[in-house]
Amino acid sequence: MSLSFLDGVLVSSRGLGADLMSADVSGTRAMQAGDDSARHIRLHSYLDGEYQPSFRASPTNWTASLCEKYL
Repeated sequence: MSLSFLDGVLVSSRGLGADLMSADVSGTRAMQAGDDSARHIRLHSYLDGEYQPSFRASPTNWTASLCEKYL
């Protein structure tokens, strides 16, 4: 099992089943740095059961102050 982090933000996992192959966490990192923009898009890529890539884009409306509550 392996978890990879970038500045405290999960960017990949291995050995957990539905592994996160990669994640664009630039919006999350910007919020951590104090960017108060209200909307960021999270981009994640996974491998499915047949080892085919699957991509997900998730908009988030978290603000930096709300994000800090959970960090």
